[in-house]
Amino acid sequence: MDCAKVKEFLYRFIDNEADSTVIAHIERHLKDCPLCEKEINKEKKLDCLIREHFSKDEAPAHLREAIARRLQVKRQRQRYLLGLFILVVLIAIACIWFTLMRFS
Repeated sequence: MDCAKVKEFLYRFIDNEADSTVIAHIERHLKDCPLCEKEINKEKKLDCLIREHFSKDEAPAHLREAIARRLQVKRQRQRYLLGLFILVVLIAIACIWFTLMRFS
């Protein structure tokens, strides 16, 4: 693997998203290329700084509760509409059946 390929996979390598073959090639390349090793170490440090200073904040409780309520209402509405649909289909089947029985 050359330096250009290492740069292509740099962020996937740092984020542990590269496959094992790519990781092995990059690690082999880093043993022989101090410039790429320096670049990767710099990016890893930057990644750590960003993760430390921009931690994942949790949404406020009132917002989480409001979202949960809306999702619950949406699920109830979907269940109601599904039930209504099933009822309409059953009525249609019954009408067809009665019609067929009448003309038999």
